[in-house]
Amino acid sequence: FTLGIGEILGVAGLEGQGQRGLFRSLAGLERLESGSIVLDGSPVTLRSPRQAAKTGSGISYLPEERKTEGILAGLSTATNIVLPVIHRISRGTMVSPKAEQKYARDVAARVDLNPRYLCFAIGDLSGGNQQKALIARTMATGARTLLLFDPTRGVDVGTKQSIYNAIKAFADEGGSVLFYSSELPEIVQLA
Repeated sequence: FTLGIGEILGVAGLEGQGQRGLFRSLAGLERLESGSIVLDGSPVTLRSPRQAAKTGSGISYLPEERKTEGILAGLSTATNIVLPVIHRISRGTMVSPKAEQKYARDVAARVDLNPRYLCFAIGDLSGGNQQKALIARTMATGARTLLLFDPTRGVDVGTKQSIYNAIKAFADEGGSVLFYSSELPEIVQLA
């Protein structure tokens, strides 16, 4: 398949049919068993998420399991959001809480995450707000390509709509989104 600029491409299928491996390979977490990845006309081998993030398109991945693969439950929501870009807001080894809050607040607004939750431990938030924070984290990286694995699984209808709006806005701004959903109506609505 080809994923274009400003495009939202959906992957559908029964669970366990290779979607997880596909997304993890594109994020640099697993080696490809076959096929190739071509970015901006050049073949690449992605060996880590850091390398995927540094590619010309900048790839950021939302994992399947937010509680085990996504959040660091004891840290604040703001810290969870800025983790991949901590170097941008730190001076040496120190991170300014003010800078962390400002950066997180700006990105949280893109996913309709209430700023009052930024000071809470992310483990204390509802699943929907945790998911919004993780999507904010993927966007905080400045990546132009988002890999979203079942981004609305286990969240309420209002949160789903906020996530849909954030995904559409990202694509409208020239970002590319590859997402898998276990809900076929979601694929039809977004892709």
